[in-house]
Formats: sequence, structure tokens, C-alpha cells
Amino acid sequence: MGLTSVPFLMGLTSCLLLADSVLFLMDLTSVLFVMGLTSVLFVMGLTSVLFVMGLTSVLFVMGLTSVLFVMGLTSVLFVMGLNSVIFVMGLASVLFVMDLTSVLFVMDLTSVPFLMGLTSVLFLMDLTSVLFLMDLTSVLFLMGLTSVLFLMDLTSVIFLMGLTSVLFVMGLTSVLFVMGLTSVLFLMRLTSVLFLMDLTSVLFVMDLTSVLFLMDLTRVLFVMGLTSVLFVMGLTSVLFVMGLTSVLFLMRLTCVLFVMGLTIVLFVMGLTSVLFVMAQTHFLVLVSRSV
Repeated sequence: MGLTSVPFLMGLTSCLLLADSVLFLMDLTSVLFVMGLTSVLFVMGLTSVLFVMGLTSVLFVMGLTSVLFVMGLTSVLFVMGLNSVIFVMGLASVLFVMDLTSVLFVMDLTSVPFLMGLTSVLFLMDLTSVLFLMDLTSVLFLMGLTSVLFLMDLTSVIFLMGLTSVLFVMGLTSVLFVMGLTSVLFLMRLTSVLFLMDLTSVLFVMDLTSVLFLMDLTRVLFVMGLTSVLFVMGLTSVLFVMGLTSVLFLMRLTCVLFVMGLTIVLFVMGLTSVLFVMAQTHFLVLVSRSV
């Protein structure tokens, strides 16, 4: 038959439709593969974000436990110091009564004020030295413990920042991989359409090819839009984790500054008590000398 006969055109059209159906099934398989791969990457990113949130919560609980431990230890040291002062004051009263009784029994009344002044001066000097050493030891211990907790918090923040950066790079790599795979599929489909257009000049086949091209272009644009949405969701999750890390760092820094301020207040209280005892000692020395 001739080239322009109807059976030839019908057979050619049937072959082209069959080839286009095969290409459509290949494109549909590719789109489903890309959608499945995107879902797997989204689940992996969500799992990573949940892991970082859980790890941040554990570190926050550890930091809060450390602060409570320091506060409790400070309270215990303060109570121990107060008990020691009360015990020393009671012991000083007993010794003073015993010394006064011995002096009245052994020596005459005129030497009593001198012995009382000397005993009080020596006792207050020893008490001042003991209290000063106890306060200095407590301050140095609290300063060392505060430095260790600050280094632990700083290490945790640096670790979380590094982990967040790694997850961000992994998510960005996954998005670029999906976009590249989508571009390859689009080029393959465009090549198939151009091949069909070059194979025949029948208007019916050209119209059918145009319709299929628009359908493929719609699917490609849908995949690209879905990829963009997943990228925005991953970027939002990363920014949320970074913001949460900054807030926890500020909370830990506030706790550390609170402990340092409490340590300074306790040191000033101890120093004030030492100066008060020294002033009382000086007053007693002046009284004993005047008598």
C-alpha cells in the first residue's frame, strides 16, 4: 500500500500509543519511586529532630540536677558553719566561766580583768582563724564546682550545634538529590516526546503528544512543589532546634550566674562575720588595757 493509506496511519498510531503507554508507566514508576524516597528522607529527618529534642531534654535535666546539687551543698555548708559558730560560742561561755572561777579561787580580784581580757583575745584570735579558713575553703570549692559545670554546659552546646549542622547538611543533600533525580526524569520524558514528534508528522499524533507532555509537566511540577514543601519543613525544624538550644543555653548560663552570685554573697557574709569578730577582739583588748 501507499504511505498515505489509512491502515498504515492507524497501525502507526497504534504503535505510537503503545510506546507512549509504556513510557507513561515508566514515568509513573519513577514518580512513585521519588515520592517513596522523599517519604523515607522525611521520616529520617523527623527521627533526627526527635532524637535531638530528647537529647536536649536529658542535658537540661542533668544541668538542673547539677544546679540543685550545688544549691543543696551550699545550704549544707551554711548550716554546718552556723552550727560550728553556735557550738564555739557555747564552748567559749563554758570556758569563760571555768576560767573566771579558777582566777577568783587562785588569784586576787585585781588581776581578774587582765586575765579575762587576755583569755578573750587569744580565744577570739583562734576562732577568727578557724572561721576564715572554713569560709575560704567553701568559696574555693564552690568556684571550682561552678567552673566544671560551666565547661560541661559549654561542651553540650557545642555538641548540639555540631549535630544540628550535620543534620542540616544531610537534609540539604537529600533535597538536592531528589531535585536532581526529578530533573533527570524530566529530561528523559522530554527526549521521548521529541522522539515521537520527530518520528511522525501526523496532526493527531502531535496533538496526543502535546497532551501527554502537559500531563508529564504537571506531574514534574507537582513533585518539585512537594520537594520544596519538604525542604521548608526540614529547614523550619532545624531553626526550631537551634532556637531551643539557644534558650536552654541562656537558662543554663542564668543558673551558673545565680550560683556564682550566691557564692559571692556567702563569701561577703563570712568576711563580714570575720571583720565583726576582729572588731570585737580589738574592743576587748582596749577594755582590758584601760582596766
